[in-house]
Amino acid sequence: MSFRIQVRSASGSWGTGAGVGTIIPDAGFNYSDKLSEVNEAQVNISGTGEVKRALAEIGSEVKIWRNDALEFHGLVNFIDYLEGGGVSIHAMGYEWWLGLENGAYSGSPWSSTASATIFNAVIGESNYFTAGTVEAGTSVDYRANKTDSLWNVIRDLTEATAQDVGIDYPNSEVDILDHKGSSASVATFNAGLQISNIRVTKNYPLGNKVLVYGKSEGETRIVSNYPTYGKDASSQSTYGIITKIIRDPKITTQGQANILADAEVARLKDPVKVYDFEVLNPNQGLVSGDVITLNARSQGVTNEDVRIVGIERGATGGIEYLTLQVTNAAYARLTKKVEEVMAGIDKDFRSQQTYDEYADEYANQNADTTVGGFMTTDLSGATLHNVRQIDNTVALTLGTASGYIIYLIPSNGDGNADVEVWGQIDMNSNKIVNLTNPSSNQDAATKYYVDTEGPGDDLGDHTATQNLAMAGYNIDAVRQVSNTAALTLGTTSGYKIFLIPSAGDNTVGVEVWGDMDLQGYDLNNAGNLTGTKYWSCSGTDFKDDTPNTDYINYELATGYAVAKTLLGTAMVAPVHLPHGATITAVIVYGTSAAESWNLIKGTHQSGTLVNVASANVETEDTSIAGNPVNNQTNFYFFKTSVINQNEKIEGARIKYTI
Repeated sequence: MSFRIQVRSASGSWGTGAGVGTIIPDAGFNYSDKLSEVNEAQVNISGTGEVKRALAEIGSEVKIWRNDALEFHGLVNFIDYLEGGGVSIHAMGYEWWLGLENGAYSGSPWSSTASATIFNAVIGESNYFTAGTVEAGTSVDYRANKTDSLWNVIRDLTEATAQDVGIDYPNSEVDILDHKGSSASVATFNAGLQISNIRVTKNYPLGNKVLVYGKSEGETRIVSNYPTYGKDASSQSTYGIITKIIRDPKITTQGQANILADAEVARLKDPVKVYDFEVLNPNQGLVSGDVITLNARSQGVTNEDVRIVGIERGATGGIEYLTLQVTNAAYARLTKKVEEVMAGIDKDFRSQQTYDEYADEYANQNADTTVGGFMTTDLSGATLHNVRQIDNTVALTLGTASGYIIYLIPSNGDGNADVEVWGQIDMNSNKIVNLTNPSSNQDAATKYYVDTEGPGDDLGDHTATQNLAMAGYNIDAVRQVSNTAALTLGTTSGYKIFLIPSAGDNTVGVEVWGDMDLQGYDLNNAGNLTGTKYWSCSGTDFKDDTPNTDYINYELATGYAVAKTLLGTAMVAPVHLPHGATITAVIVYGTSAAESWNLIKGTHQSGTLVNVASANVETEDTSIAGNPVNNQTNFYFFKTSVINQNEKIEGARIKYTI
């Protein structure tokens, strides 16, 4: 097995050989082949090793050949200069350029377009790569933002189409493949024979209770139907209930949410295995994406198909090595399934957006239509009839030629039904004629009615457009001043304003239905401003008193706090009441009625704590100590006794007066 490593300076040329040199990494080297990720390489030279230092600089290029086949081409992104003259050169794969380039994406958004077409367009915008093998994929709706790099668009789109990214270094091409490497096992590796130092990492399942939240909020929000969908009873029995919440606004129906919930729970219900090991014979023609078969009896692995997600080749101490990182193939296949489900949902979502945007155009194929600014229709003398509704219209122009008459016909076809207009009518200095006399407050009036039936000097329901000068006269017998944004009474020094109750004396209250601005003056002889108020909080406001939030589960659907440790946990929650309030009743709600709670008042700086109220959960305490609330010197909080495992605190309520 032979390796060759060359470095080209930032100003050099591979074609002419200028600024190009071969280096001998006597302290070792390695490079990677990762599945759909950016590759890396590291070349280490000791102080006595052969190195052309002028070549190794930021922006230099590194190429590594194995048996005369180019397997890595990258950019030097940092260099470590070590004690004793050693140098460690780190390079990112040349595909790193795709992460530094942004495209114009002139074809975006693409609607019902073959993914291969989009990939070719995006890769074609690169200055460093061209499109290689781009497999068909699927038809998608896709939008690329100009702020996204080429690499981000490529990776995002491959996730939607469930495909892999491959980099062809010899030809500077990007390949988009349905399955990089072989989908059938290409080799069998046995521990102690072909591989050594095998390590199997088995992670806890990520979820066996999957809830998918889609479009909208509150009662109208789309939520998957658990436990019919998104549940794996076997996994829950083995590992306990592990909840996984997935939020995606592209989910617009419960059916889509249910499909995704089942796809995700199938992927997440089992522990994910990751295998690391060294291959005793590194002369293997493997690539990332290949499927291989493993046997390692002491690790409990028997004829298990795994997929290579990472390869590291290199040499250290003059000895070549090959390290593989693989994951269980079933997990990889299920991940592909989830990506395919999401691709379908994303296409449905984008198609619905397209339909919403161009619905008028689709519904009127016989019309001369321009969508995007205005929509115009030439009926060529024909009649537009059976129109059910014209809505979401910013401006509707009916008739532009002289002599045309526009008729608004009610839905029942005669003049006995109302015509509804949900916007302004601009008459363009024309008249509304044949108008009947008004009967309701909001009816329009004719000139004749105003002249003959108008109130004269009686203002009636009047909207003033200038100051009302009373010339020394009174405004009396006022019944009500309403709908007033700001009422200014009296502006001249020496004038007094009297608010007279409706009964004419001081035995009836005066109601003010808005803000009263005293302009810095006092409110004298006001008496008590009283009223009963309530303060409340949910269970999610309660925290572990250790504090360690791992001791509490929060049910976002109900707002409850649930003790999850075997020994239970005490909980605390802050309380914020108005200064001067008088507490009259306190209660904490929950399922642990045998446990108790306390409302505690603490003193700033000194930390002195005094009990204000206490009782068992679900029991209200009205014997309050320490009134009124003093926020100047004190702070307030709830504290419960130890709440047993799986018991809940649902919230709290404080009743007080001002």
